[in-house]
Parts: sequence; C-alpha cells; structure tokens
Amino acid sequence: MKTVVLTILNCFICALCFSQDAKPIKKLDGSKISQADLPKQLESVVNKANVTGLSVAIINDRKLVYKHTFGFAKNADKVPLNDSTKMYAASFTKPISAYLFLQLVEKGMFSLDTPILKYLKNPIGTYDKWKDLSTDIAFNKVTPRMILSHSSGLPIVRYIQKQGKPDCPARN
Repeated sequence: MKTVVLTILNCFICALCFSQDAKPIKKLDGSKISQADLPKQLESVVNKANVTGLSVAIINDRKLVYKHTFGFAKNADKVPLNDSTKMYAASFTKPISAYLFLQLVEKGMFSLDTPILKYLKNPIGTYDKWKDLSTDIAFNKVTPRMILSHSSGLPIVRYIQKQGKPDCPARN
C-alpha cells in the first residue's frame, strides 16, 4: 500500500511538472518528453512498482492537457481502470489541505498558534461528532500548528472508536 501511495503521489507531482500543447511536454527542469514517450514511462512506473492502477491528469495554465489511466480498478477481476473509477485517496488530501490553510495564514486570516476553539462559532461540545471533547481541557490548547504537524493528540478515526473499539491506536 505504501508503494502504491508513494508511486501515485510521485506520478501526480511529476504530472504537475509537465506542460504540453500538441508539442513535446516540457518538464520543470527544462527538459522535454514526447507525448508518445510519456505514457510509456508512466506505464513502466506502474509495472515496476507493481501498482494496481493509476490515473494521471496534467494541467497546464489551468487547462487539462493530458489524461490517461493505467492498470486495473480491480486487479483480481482485471477490471480496467478508467477516468470515472472512484479511488480511495487516503492521506493524499492532507498536503493539499495544509497548503490551502497556509495560504489563509499568509493572508492573516488565521494564526498557526491561536487555539482552534477561538475559531469555532460554538463550543466544541455542541458539535455532535465532538461532544466527547466538551470536558477535555487539553483541547483548549490545540492549535492549527499542532494539527498540521500531527501533534494535537486528536483521534483521526473517531467513528471506529465509537463502534466499540476504544483501544484504536489511530491518533492525529
């Protein structure tokens, strides 16, 4: 699983580094790759890393300039992956969310070191999913910096804990 996530992340980052029209695709380092060679290289990465499936989209100047899928949606059944296959993103959204939040910090809308409770409309215990934190005085000290650095101590899989598995080790 780690290899799959790392490979997908690597390919996504590489994909964002490319630019193309009907011409060769230009990489960030200034080198180029032909449109015929890109799918071959991506297919090679998929095969070498034993990735079940990969979907790649390259955006240049806010326009989709390349899109292709590789491999399978269901490896056991050899169901081909396509551009409408739903995929589990796991922790892929974390760096994107952090980046967007840090842009708001740069604009002065948030502070990394102001406790989260200062930004809530209501006390934490009034929100159904967070009622158990209403008496947790440690929550009063949790800041965005702590959440972004995974040092807040907040459980990340709360619904599992509430379904009879209180010893779940998953923590943020």
